[in-house]
Amino acid sequence: MSKKFTNPFSALETHMSMQYVYETTKAYASPTNAYFNFHTQPTQRASLNQYYQMAVATLTGKNLKLFTTRCTDVRFNTYLYLTKYGTNSLPVIMDSAWNSLILKHVQGISLHPIIEELAQTFHKHQIFNLPMHDHVQYENQINRCLSDFKVSIMTQAFQKQYTSWITKFRSTGLYYDKFLDLVASKTDLFEVHSLLIQRRAMNGMMPQFGDADFIDSTVEEILQEQAKPILDKIWRNREKNNVLGILSKRETDINGTQTLRLVFFVGKEFSDWYKFDQSEFYSELSPFLIEQGANRIALGDIPSMNSGLQPLYQGQEHNYYDFNQQFTGERLKILRAQLVGSDFWLRINGHHPTIKVERKLY
Repeated sequence: MSKKFTNPFSALETHMSMQYVYETTKAYASPTNAYFNFHTQPTQRASLNQYYQMAVATLTGKNLKLFTTRCTDVRFNTYLYLTKYGTNSLPVIMDSAWNSLILKHVQGISLHPIIEELAQTFHKHQIFNLPMHDHVQYENQINRCLSDFKVSIMTQAFQKQYTSWITKFRSTGLYYDKFLDLVASKTDLFEVHSLLIQRRAMNGMMPQFGDADFIDSTVEEILQEQAKPILDKIWRNREKNNVLGILSKRETDINGTQTLRLVFFVGKEFSDWYKFDQSEFYSELSPFLIEQGANRIALGDIPSMNSGLQPLYQGQEHNYYDFNQQFTGERLKILRAQLVGSDFWLRINGHHPTIKVERKLY
């Protein structure tokens, strides 16, 4: 059981994949761990990784006590302290009443099945509303809730969902790795650039019939229709613009904006730095940039895949990669964690991967 429900990331990859979720969904105020006042709304959200770690600890731990009379690092009241399990779990329990991702305030998202199941069990038992003055009774009710969670995890329906989620996650990782191998077979030097194709909600809703920006198509169809001429033009001219491959990444945020992020891998022959807007690639992209009501096409805002966002490092942008340079492997792990790793925590429209290879060399 413990091996089956293991976080597949290093600490850095976990942090960067979670940070990507924060930035794209806009559902979190901060990516740091939650400090919690146990009687009020949290000042910071518990991360999805904290939910996941609590679920794994619940399934594998032998001692699930929340409180102890022995002195620990965290005091609960005059006579009680929190155990390690209690210190990690209580912020998650209380956060589940407020967390925008857990409450599905971000339209169309699906969470990792084990996180989804834990949150649903919390809400079924309403444990975030339980009075805490009698810690013995409180802990007994929490234990009943967690016992229910353990039973639901072993049902056939859950195991089928979990297997589907993990299988698609692993397959996506393999496709991405093969894609990057193709890029590496052509060059040691490359840049990564992303373009946002967005359909924005107006007053919290997508344009309706009679609105100026209304289009009688699904959001998915609109995004794909806007992406097609860009993909066709850039790929057709790849001998001039040096584009070696293109990915797409589906995203959504708490404001209702639906995004298709196109991610371009652009080969370089030399390491000379120049402004992105002076490149052949930018000259081909720029005619497509728009800001019209519900529709927006703009350069991305993630430093690992866009230039001009942070000060140069060693004379280069943060979206520049050299396979022969120190620390490039770690930086590419970060890029992979953002594009692929974020799918471990959250997806859009069911279990389907959010990342797709749009164009590749062969």
